[in-house]
Amino acid sequence: MKRIIYLLIFIILLSNQFSFAQKIEPGRYVLNYPFSEYTQIYNFNKDSVFEFYEHTDIDITIGKGKYILKDSILTLLYESNYDYKIDPDLCYKITNEYFTNSDKITYSFKITDDNDNPLEGAIVSLYKSNDRTTFIRSRTNAEGKTKLKFDKSYNGYIINFTYVGYETCGYLISDSLSKAFEIILKQLQKPVHYINNKTLRFVFRFHENNNFFIRDEWNHWSHFIYKNK
Repeated sequence: MKRIIYLLIFIILLSNQFSFAQKIEPGRYVLNYPFSEYTQIYNFNKDSVFEFYEHTDIDITIGKGKYILKDSILTLLYESNYDYKIDPDLCYKITNEYFTNSDKITYSFKITDDNDNPLEGAIVSLYKSNDRTTFIRSRTNAEGKTKLKFDKSYNGYIINFTYVGYETCGYLISDSLSKAFEIILKQLQKPVHYINNKTLRFVFRFHENNNFFIRDEWNHWSHFIYKNK
């Protein structure tokens, strides 16, 4: 009788460990391909909803739907008629960062186009991560430059860079360092494609620090890095 009880306990523990291993931590995952225009982003939410964004040198592909992870197989069930506001995290370069002893963080920006021409009047807006309410807003001068100052409590909020006729770019505040940015906004010329009413399945493998690998149809493993830290 004791053996049966021990066996049942072992099965329950093993089942719990397996269930935990099959859970994707909610957050934003970016393809580990930092020195290329090609980028893939997955946003996995707590309610099994995901958003997918792909940016290449030719076009932009986006989609949304439900996801299921079971037996190391990731199934993506795409919805139809998905209308998504482009908010790529592809345009910025951090040129300097430093620690400040005050309670305020300073971000300085220089915003240009693809030809290094300054964009005067580009809008820099600071948003709360789960709310579109603007907390702080600034515009660039004739040199394409501006600054934002905000409290360290704004960690986890989003800064968007917008200019009429150009792609919107976003940056997630993830630490308490002051920074200097170079922002290059690209004109809206690339076609946008939507993944509608499709079911895709991939072999899935967990990695350290909430990162993971996905194997594509060519048997190539793509490494995705967890960004919501």
